[in-house]
Parts: sequence; C-alpha cells; structure tokens
Amino acid sequence: MTDAYAGARTLVLLRHSKAEQAEEGPDADRPLTTRGRADAESA
Repeated sequence: MTDAYAGARTLVLLRHSKAEQAEEGPDADRPLTTRGRADAESA
C-alpha cells in the first residue's frame, strides 16, 4: 500500500455468536446458547 497510514491500520474480523435453532422469525430474536454467551464475552 502506498498510504501513509497503512502501517497503523488494523483489520478486525468478528463472527456472530452461536444461537439457538429457530423454525421461524428474525435471526436477531434467537437467544444465544451457553457457548454463544461465552464466545461473545470472550470477544
């Protein structure tokens, strides 16, 4: 990269936490599993 700030940039990749299986409804309304809560806390 030729950008003067290229050395100061950080790329952060996140993955959503594990949620309960649901037959219908929005994904955001699904509760997190125990593992999902632990993963979210770690992140």
